Amino acid sequence: MNYLLQGFMLGIAYVAPIGMQNMYVINTAVSKNKTRAYQVALITIFFDISLAIACFFGMGLIMDKF
Repeated sequence: MNYLLQGFMLGIAYVAPIGMQNMYVINTAVSKNKTRAYQVALITIFFDISLAIACFFGMGLIMDKF
């Protein structure tokens, strides 16, 4: 049960910021012009990928240490 709780909390910490980014992207797409919406979407994609890579390699390092 302890591992299940730790995995759940780690998943929430990973997914929660992405939800807020998606709300920002949708708001920008609705209220701004197409060019600005594409800019925001590309920046968000870049940061989502960098967050995923950081989580993957960071967890790999922690698991390797212990």
